[in-house]
Amino acid sequence: MSHGDYMEKVPEGFALVAHSDACPNVAICDESRGFYGVQYHPEVNHTEHGTDMIRNFLYEVCGAEGDWTMGDYKETAIRQIREKVGGGKVLLALSGGVDSSVAAALLAEAVGSQLTCVFVDHGLMRLNEGDEVEEAFKKWDINFVRANAEELFLSKLSGVSEPERKRKIIGEEFIRVFEEEAKKIGRVDYLVQGTIYPDVIESGAGDAAVIKSHHNVGGLPDYVDFKEIIEPLRMLFKDEVRQLGRELGLPEYLVMRQPFPGPGLAIRVIGEVTKDKLDTLRLADFIFRDEIAKAHLEGTMNQYFAVLTNMRSVGVMGDGRTYDYTLALRSVTTTDFMTADWTRIPYEVLDRISVRIVNEVPHINRIVYDITSKPPATIASRACAWALDTTVLCGRKILRRRQRILCPWYTPRKRRNRESREPCTLTLTDTAMRRAGLTRICGAPKGIRIEISASVSYGSSFPTDLCQEQEPTAE
Repeated sequence: MSHGDYMEKVPEGFALVAHSDACPNVAICDESRGFYGVQYHPEVNHTEHGTDMIRNFLYEVCGAEGDWTMGDYKETAIRQIREKVGGGKVLLALSGGVDSSVAAALLAEAVGSQLTCVFVDHGLMRLNEGDEVEEAFKKWDINFVRANAEELFLSKLSGVSEPERKRKIIGEEFIRVFEEEAKKIGRVDYLVQGTIYPDVIESGAGDAAVIKSHHNVGGLPDYVDFKEIIEPLRMLFKDEVRQLGRELGLPEYLVMRQPFPGPGLAIRVIGEVTKDKLDTLRLADFIFRDEIAKAHLEGTMNQYFAVLTNMRSVGVMGDGRTYDYTLALRSVTTTDFMTADWTRIPYEVLDRISVRIVNEVPHINRIVYDITSKPPATIASRACAWALDTTVLCGRKILRRRQRILCPWYTPRKRRNRESREPCTLTLTDTAMRRAGLTRICGAPKGIRIEISASVSYGSSFPTDLCQEQEPTAE
């Protein structure tokens, strides 16, 4: 149910067994029929005793025995793959992450030398990661192909800033490279992808909203030159994928590797992707991960990475002034990657990370740390955009004609109705404007009315007589 919805009346036959200050009907039950209902999410990390509730329901109410293991899944999956593939050849999209690596090991167990793993080195990997991926798969009797396509991907991404376009472009180029490699190999019947269950959910199904598109879910071109796509991990959550990797004998450092998106660092570079930006981010991200390892904090977080924003600000280095990029750090704890909480990294560790990055990485003069959980944010920070010379981390969007400003402090009074062309009113507090470093806003896009509400009196510092005909600017 959507946040804010609640059940006004308890159904006939049910009894109210829980309520909260915010919701009158939190949990109901019909003991005689064994029906139970809750109006919250027991599966998310933030719910106290949520796992105990699910366990009690499964074992005490439903009578489940819990004798199924990931080993059973492995044997079933191997049998199904062999039946489907037969004597055909299989091509696997190997990114080197946990999902594609586990899928590769599973297919290697099932069909052996019939499998060709194509590792597309798109130039968007973390520091030294391409070489590590190649080394990790030497032990298996599979055909391993490393395709160096960095120049191709960077040329296709040139001038592209919108994150969803990046994903689509990278997904399509992946397939094009696979097709070229398949032609060299000969006849290829099946394409394998490491799609996992959260990918499917977040990409939207039926009437469900699309949280984000995934390069391996709906991001492929209409024409794919293979008989069929195999997704052996499609029904597994991340923790289950890791356990399957252990069952298949993958080394622990690979099983516990941080999730890394197929599009790689392209979506961790905000704005246009260039080789210089990628090299800057690669080194900063390495330092972040290196300091976390030195502090022995890897076990306290499930995913942590750096994001190179396109916000630049004035700084001081030595005796001179700089005008360089702001780097955002992100770390979360989670079990299933459907929900996550931001990691409370000790201040002294954050301090060491910040000092090293600013001193060792060119073109970065400011570090910020993202303290947003999922929901409301996603784990990845690819949707960030920056348009002001300010050190504020921002959230909600105000879209303007030529300028996009992210600002968490506005309150939309009405969504704009495109058919009736009704104006949209946005309210900003003067305190928020001062925090954002703005002294005034001149102009507003056609169809949008901006009001300034006074939380503290600033006299005439924040004029409200905004002219609809002017181009919007921020001062």
